[in-house]
Amino acid sequence: SAEGTARLWRRATNGGNFSAETPPSRMDAGQGWYDWCFAVSPVDPNAVYWGAIELFRGARSATGWRWSNISSRSSGDSIHPDQHHIAFDPSGRFVIVPEKNLDKVLVYRFDAANGKLASNNPPYVAGRDWAGPRHITFHPSQAIAYVINETDSTLTACHWNAQFGTLIPFQIIATIPETFKHENLASEIAVSRSGKYLYASNRGHDSIALFSIDDEDGKLGLLAWEPSCGKTPRFFALDAGGSRLYVANQDSDSIVVFSIDENSGKLTPTGQTVETGTPTCIVFAYH
Repeated sequence: SAEGTARLWRRATNGGNFSAETPPSRMDAGQGWYDWCFAVSPVDPNAVYWGAIELFRGARSATGWRWSNISSRSSGDSIHPDQHHIAFDPSGRFVIVPEKNLDKVLVYRFDAANGKLASNNPPYVAGRDWAGPRHITFHPSQAIAYVINETDSTLTACHWNAQFGTLIPFQIIATIPETFKHENLASEIAVSRSGKYLYASNRGHDSIALFSIDDEDGKLGLLAWEPSCGKTPRFFALDAGGSRLYVANQDSDSIVVFSIDENSGKLTPTGQTVETGTPTCIVFAYH
């Protein structure tokens, strides 16, 4: 909120009004100004993971929420201030947390029976110094994950072992042109529903980078940069049909809609723009 505190709202799946939920008491202890990550368990809609400086697990019952702090500030695999994303792997057995401050991608085993997380073995894959891993996405049919690195504006393609929860990097590719010498922070990443294309946003270059994905080995090839039609595209989202891409331009207070060419992956502005203050995230809910 504007006061730097955390707020959680809930609405039943059948619609109706939103109701305010009670967050963990420590959520207001100086964490409100940080970027937040939020994830819902793929096997239990009443189990959520939420955090900024610290990570909490919430379990909802008829009497309300029960929150547990699952950060381990004294261990080497703890959750730290600069995680921007929590993602379940396609099987729902692992939780992946890119950690920008540590230049690591943390991996946790997820126990669906009790909703608990435990560090995997190995607990992380190390990135390059000052790369700044920010978000991760999985290919819809290949055992491959792609990580976008904020600080050095690159993508890392990794082989994903779904049995052991391990990531093995095999390609690094830039998200901006070599000729661009100004400051840039890479941000969001997504793979098209077809698995043929990958999109990545650049804050500074103010563009969406388009990459092809090789059908055999999953390697990325740069195709184009499309201007975001705004300033600081912090986030974007694809609709369920995969025909539209919505870009949240944070510093120009706008969400710009692009159409996606199914055959080429090319983005084209539709002319539709939603004016809204400082958009930073877009989530589609389908019933």
